Amino acid sequence: EGQDYIAALDTTLDGLRIARLKWQPPPEVGSPLFAFDDESHRRLWTIETGDLPGPFTNSTRTQFSPPQGFFVSTSELGNGRFDDKRTGSVRSPEFELTDSQYFAWVSGGDNGDLIYVAIVDSESNKELVRISSRSDSNALQPQLFQTDQFVGRRVFVRIVDQSRDGWGHINFGGLYTAE
Repeated sequence: EGQDYIAALDTTLDGLRIARLKWQPPPEVGSPLFAFDDESHRRLWTIETGDLPGPFTNSTRTQFSPPQGFFVSTSELGNGRFDDKRTGSVRSPEFELTDSQYFAWVSGGDNGDLIYVAIVDSESNKELVRISSRSDSNALQPQLFQTDQFVGRRVFVRIVDQSRDGWGHINFGGLYTAE
């Protein structure tokens, strides 16, 4: 009758447990928190450490497919060149988490221990959420992440690249609301 259920053996193995499932459509990517195509907004981002070239690029060297014309990259040098040996970190301006979930557009190397985007508490400097690329690819993809337990906190984005290996870079296309 249009309902979905899940069934499993009872823990005593003498019957079944049945529960009705409620399906919800996944959220869609909403509005950007940062206007990367606005030069005055890009100037608010700083390189904290390292020898990174940017932080922003509008490179078309490969199929990045960014949601805006500009994005953060830890390897793009311009003129179709890149360098995976550069390392460092980039910091966003502070903002308040107002929603329970967001999308981060991320690509690059898939070593989440060394290359990632973090949402960091401004007061304690503690990482609250870490997002990394899911595969060695430059095509920016939206990744949904939860922040419900952090709503109301002042935070910033930290983009970290501590890898000098092949695919030792990360690309960040921004944070977006989830609708």
